Order: sequence, then C-alpha cells, then structure tokens
Amino acid sequence: MLKYFNDRWDSVPLCVADVESTGLAVGKDKAVSVALVRFEGGKEVGAFSSLVNPGFPIPETATAIHKITDIAVADAPRIEDVFGDARVQSLLADAQMCAFNWRYDREFIPRFGDDRDRWPWLDPFPVIQHIDEFVKGQKRHTLEVSCARHGIALTEAHSAEADARAAGQLLAKIGPRVFNDWSLGDALHWQLKQEANRWHNFFSWKSRQPETAT
Repeated sequence: MLKYFNDRWDSVPLCVADVESTGLAVGKDKAVSVALVRFEGGKEVGAFSSLVNPGFPIPETATAIHKITDIAVADAPRIEDVFGDARVQSLLADAQMCAFNWRYDREFIPRFGDDRDRWPWLDPFPVIQHIDEFVKGQKRHTLEVSCARHGIALTEAHSAEADARAAGQLLAKIGPRVFNDWSLGDALHWQLKQEANRWHNFFSWKSRQPETAT
C-alpha cells in the first residue's frame, strides 16, 4: 500500500472485510463466516463470502445473532484456506483493506500482504463518530443504525457479505465529508489520531471514577 500513500484516498481500490465469529474474545474466539467486497471508484466490482469452520462448537449466544450453526460449518474450510483461494487473492490484490471497526475484524483473519507490517485499514466507524457526534441513542454508531441514518440499504445485518457491502457503501458516501481530496496517507493519519484521542479521553474519564469494591 505504500505506493498508494500519496494518492487520493478514494482513487485507491478498497477491499472491505467483515467477519462473523463465535464470540468477541480476540485470541480465543474464531471466525464462522467471512466476506470480502472490492470497491473501485466507490463502486462494487467483486465479492466473495464463505462459511468458516472455527474448529470448535459455536456458542448458542453467537448463533442467536448471526444464525450460523455447527451443522452449517461442518464441511466449511478453515480461515487460512479461505485466504489461500485464488478468488480471494484477486479481490485483495493492490487493495487498501477496510472494515467497520477494523481492529476487531482484522484479528480474526490471517495476516497477508502489507498486513504483516500491521498497515492500518480504512474504517467508516471513526468517520461516523465524528460527523454524527451529537446524534442521540445508545446504538447510534452501530453499522445498522448508521446505514439507516445515511440511506444505505442493509437488509441482512450480521450477514458478513451484507455488512461488508454496506460498510463500503457507507464509507463511499460519508468519507468525502471528512477526507475531501486527502491522500490515503492523510486519511489513515486522521483516523489513527481520532482513535488515539478517543482512547485517551475514555481512559482519562475512567481513571477519575470512584473505585468499585471487589
């Protein structure tokens, strides 16, 4: 991706990923489905999705969210095999990775390409947090609610392909409101600063709260 660092952010091919998993514990839980949707010039040009065998039973609490069962993934490939598929490699080729809440999804897929150097992914989530900062509601910044607010169709929330497609469409629609004609490097820099500021603000607030009895 270094070759695209100074190119306008929305001129760079994007590959948007989404993962459904056995749970939220990074390092313990595993993917049960994964999808990749490639965008060029803001338009979808290709997609791939697959169920994934996590190697252990899927908790009922996770199945209740994404509807994926042990039977459904019994003959599915492992995540490493999915990313070795030629169709997946084609979608990833020379593309900037992207995901809604990227630091979560990235932990569930094997490292590849520039990701071995922990190159950051583009993410519509901090953009939503920025432009909709004063919108009210506990779940106001979730993908589903954000898409509804900004006129993006998401009819199968918690379907990996539907979520990946919606996240790419959302970034294409709202990204210009923040990134304008910035380079990819500038857009990623802004995003990382936003994440760092929110991390600092949250733990600064938390450090001032009364200690709870254990």
